Order: sequence, then structure tokens, then C-alpha cells
Amino acid sequence: MPQLSSLRWRNAETVIRIFGLAGVLIIIIAVSGANSKQTLKEKMTPPADSVSRENLRIWVPIERTSSCRLSVDILDSAGLVLRHFIDYVAQPGYYNLYWDKRDDSDKFVEPGIYKVVIDDCGNKSERKVKAEFVKWEKESLVDIDKDTSGFRLSLLLDSANVRVDWYTFNKRLVVTLFIEDGMAKGEYHFNWTGVIDGKNINLIPDLKPGLYVQKVKVGDFIHADTIRFFK
Repeated sequence: MPQLSSLRWRNAETVIRIFGLAGVLIIIIAVSGANSKQTLKEKMTPPADSVSRENLRIWVPIERTSSCRLSVDILDSAGLVLRHFIDYVAQPGYYNLYWDKRDDSDKFVEPGIYKVVIDDCGNKSERKVKAEFVKWEKESLVDIDKDTSGFRLSLLLDSANVRVDWYTFNKRLVVTLFIEDGMAKGEYHFNWTGVIDGKNINLIPDLKPGLYVQKVKVGDFIHADTIRFFK
């Protein structure tokens, strides 16, 4: 049975999202040590990224010797906290964070530029992030199943082109699990349990156990997760 998580590796940093078996989304942000041969300027420079990801990136380099409380808040145009993004005791390191364009009530925000306030052990700084949306991003929702047996796709509009692909970590396409043109709005359950009823889609890939990147593409919107697949 697959276990689902979202994993992102970037040389001197790691950002991990893990979906717990109880259905609770646990966010762990861990940062690996930077290359000792790098200069301080190189260590403090965020890794290259796409324009869309760059708009949502909150890069927090922490150059101190001990752990300390780190908080990151996203504010609206009135200066009120729209999203309490991070608030926990952080170790020294280089944190590459990405906003999901949602507020504290898990609703998408309006398109625009938002202020980010970072408080690192009492040292405050500001950044900006930009929320933009592509077609189908607000009209589709992918939820991880509580027992990690698959995922659920909610479509709010008709005529969605949907496909599910698995890739290796070097971006090689391994298998296309599902393609459907013009799916009607509704709730769909993609699973690996062999249960089929109505709109359930049964996905049992004949693959070697290991890590894969699953991409669920709805129109021009892509939802990516890391899959740990077991026979």
C-alpha cells in the first residue's frame, strides 16, 4: 500500500510535508547542513526556482547557534493577520517555505501581493508574496485519505481533463495511472484497496516498491505528492 507525503529536496535545504495516518496534516520543516565550502553569501542565497514558486517562496536563513522561536505571518492589505503560517521553535538553518495561497480558514485568498512578517527570536523582517491562480486551481481539491490508501478529488465544475502520472525523482515518467477527458463535477475516490463502487477509481500499479512523485493534473493545475509504494 502506498503512503503519501510531499517531499522537496534542494541541496542545502529540505522541506517535508507528511500526512499522518489519523488524517491530520503534520508539517515538518527540516534543513540539512549547507556545504561547508560555500561562502556565507552562497549559503544565504536561496536556490533557483520557477517564477510561480518564487512568488510564493518565504526564504528564512537563520544564522545563529541555538534554537529559538520562529513565527511567520501573512498579512492582508489592512495589516491584519490572514495566515499564521509558522510558529514553533526552529533550529539554525536555511528554511525554504512555500505558501499555499490559503488563509487560516483554509480558503483561497484573492489574487494580489501580501506582506509577510518574520519574527526570528525577536528579530523582525518583512517579505512579500504574490497569489496568482491558474484555471482549475480553485475548482479542484485533492485530499489525502485518512488511511493513506489513496486520495479524493473534488471537482466543482464540469468538463475537467484529469490525469494521474507517477514519476521517478529524476523526473522520468514511470506510469500513467489515469486519463479522462471532460470529467463531470463531483467527488471521486482514487484508491489502491481494490474497492470499486460508482465513482471509485481503482489504482494498483505494477511497480517496484520505492519512492515516486505522483502528479494529479486537472486542466492546467498540477497537485504533486511523494508516494512511498509497497507491494
